[in-house]
Amino acid sequence: ARDRLVEAPADDLPLIFDLWYLRLSSLVRLRLHNQASAECTNLFNVLFAIQPVMIQHYVLDTVLPFELEVMYARTKYWAGDPYGYLDELSVLISKCRKRCRAAQLGSADEEMWKERAVRVGLIMASQLLEMKDHTAATALLRPLCRAPPPGSDQAGPSPALLSSIARLYLDAGDIDSAQALFQRAADDPTCDDTMKEVNRALLASSKLDWTTAVQELQKAIAREPENALVANNLAVALLSVGRVDEGIRYMEGALKTSPSVVGNVEPFLFNL
Repeated sequence: ARDRLVEAPADDLPLIFDLWYLRLSSLVRLRLHNQASAECTNLFNVLFAIQPVMIQHYVLDTVLPFELEVMYARTKYWAGDPYGYLDELSVLISKCRKRCRAAQLGSADEEMWKERAVRVGLIMASQLLEMKDHTAATALLRPLCRAPPPGSDQAGPSPALLSSIARLYLDAGDIDSAQALFQRAADDPTCDDTMKEVNRALLASSKLDWTTAVQELQKAIAREPENALVANNLAVALLSVGRVDEGIRYMEGALKTSPSVVGNVEPFLFNL
């Protein structure tokens, strides 16, 4: 990516930003957070120095990929500044809301900025949970899973979003709220069987019902044998019921089947 960046045409900003994101995300995957943070900060220092200001706003608001803005916010986390990280995420949510209000009602742009606001909200909730601020995290999550009013044409939260929020509730220890959201996700006709099974397994494990968790995850791994996250969860559940050798076999099988995918799943590598 570095060589491509050097050779890229100076006027092809979308290509340059894509290469920057490729380079920075690769550094993060290699856990070179200090280098990724330094390079990302240098990139944004250059962007913030663009003159005239009108051109700077055009580049930052129109050309710069949103993923790079999220990564720039992440540099605060890598620097050990969690509150600064929350501030940066708040700025991103404010931007998403502003762009959503400016977009045409019902347009693809409006949906895109709504989705981005939700994604950043989930990141912020995860950070609050890491900081043990469960009250703030749940207060942030509650509006994200709110169903649309009856008779409204507005689409409700997707099963994937409901499942993600439910898992955060599990992390916060609010099992009842998590169970309600898992049920809403399961009732959605677009929710696939694997997601339902994984959700049931996570809920069972939170109640220390490891036998049920193993049964549900075995169904999921039979359907998707290359799913590293399912294999990891199944191995943990098997370990909890004393079937250590069987859990190791599942993890080794997933590693042989899809090593490139498994190599990027940190919990899997840790447990292996």
